[in-house]
Amino acid sequence: MNRHFAVCVMLVAWSKSIAGELDPCDPSNHVLRKGEWRRSVNYTKESGEAAICDRYMDEGWYRFDSPAGNDIPTYCVLPNHCGTTWPIWMNGSLPTKNQEIDAIACVYNLFTIEDPCCYKTYNIKVKNCNDEFNVYYLVATDGCSQAYCVGTEVNCPLGEYSNNGFTPGCGPGKYLPDHVLKAKLQPGGISKIECAAECLRNDLCVSFNVRSDNTVCELNSAEDVTYDRRLLVDDAASQHYTKVLRGSADVRASTDVPSTSGEISTDSLTPEFGPDDPCNSSNHVLRKDEWRRSVNYTKASGEAAICDRYIDDGWYRFDSPAGNDMSTSCVLPNHCGTTWPIWMNGTLPTRSQEINAKACVYNLFSSKDQCCDRSYDIKVKNCIDKFNVYYLVGTDGCSQAYCVGTEVPCSPGENSTTGFTPGCV
Repeated sequence: MNRHFAVCVMLVAWSKSIAGELDPCDPSNHVLRKGEWRRSVNYTKESGEAAICDRYMDEGWYRFDSPAGNDIPTYCVLPNHCGTTWPIWMNGSLPTKNQEIDAIACVYNLFTIEDPCCYKTYNIKVKNCNDEFNVYYLVATDGCSQAYCVGTEVNCPLGEYSNNGFTPGCGPGKYLPDHVLKAKLQPGGISKIECAAECLRNDLCVSFNVRSDNTVCELNSAEDVTYDRRLLVDDAASQHYTKVLRGSADVRASTDVPSTSGEISTDSLTPEFGPDDPCNSSNHVLRKDEWRRSVNYTKASGEAAICDRYIDDGWYRFDSPAGNDMSTSCVLPNHCGTTWPIWMNGTLPTRSQEINAKACVYNLFSSKDQCCDRSYDIKVKNCIDKFNVYYLVGTDGCSQAYCVGTEVPCSPGENSTTGFTPGCV
């Protein structure tokens, strides 16, 4: 009898363990999406800006962690908000503590004769995680230029600040009052190196901040050393650096007042790219982790094909563990995550060279050259042998996409330093 009781206890414990493993609130059971503040209801997509597209997201549980807010809105959202063309909102109320609910996600469409607020719907789920956060079971959309809205806040206006760089609580005259020379917003992100280069080009710049989730470069005509510490705001989202002239000592006098500044020497931060150079991060769009574009990735049956019909004409840089350059050899159908892959007919440029090139579309049914049934005029520039940027154009049909890289994820049970080939063991 005691043995039977012990077995029952073990079975109960085991079942609870399994249930715990399947709890979507557990970090191992959901995908964390951080910093996607363009999904905010109050962020309006600019003309020419690439729309967020959730067509290729994997179906599953997601948690959002953004300074703009972490929940899908429960009211109708108008077009061109949330960083996309046709925003998606949740028709219903958020769950109460530890509750899990089924919900309807609605797509806005201005051109329907039915209800424009809920022209198309998707079945989703939401679970409240002990009132600490919500997780969402989301599905891929059936078209591009559709995306889920998340949060309501936006970046503080240029020259204004808050504790996290976003509304609410933005106000002028904080951090370094009356000393802001210029604030540059770069939604795709700006690095310390790039902001330092901006400061070096401005004779009045003495220090600079990289703030608001690394999307704002701010140039200042003063440092943050002051006897009145009340002039400063503890902005956890800011990084403040002092410009140090080449060959000179630290420009600050010795003082008992501690400084929060880091120091940047012009010796290591000489500007590499001019203001109009497509290699400059402000002049190209960075596309990260799009590893399904790999030449050696084969689109699975029923898997949505990558579609480049809706990309904006312009300069792009790829940063992916699969590789960062377009293929320069013919690619067969159903590779690169699409049906009709696009490859570059030619060779990549040499150091700092910019070239015109042809991007070829494979077509199995062509009566002409199958490898180059259709072509697009593109450009490629070598950025001092560090990376290449590509001037790409939207395709004239869906199921066409540019191939980038050659590597693929390691097989199940194997791993490498990047999680991709080569070197999987």
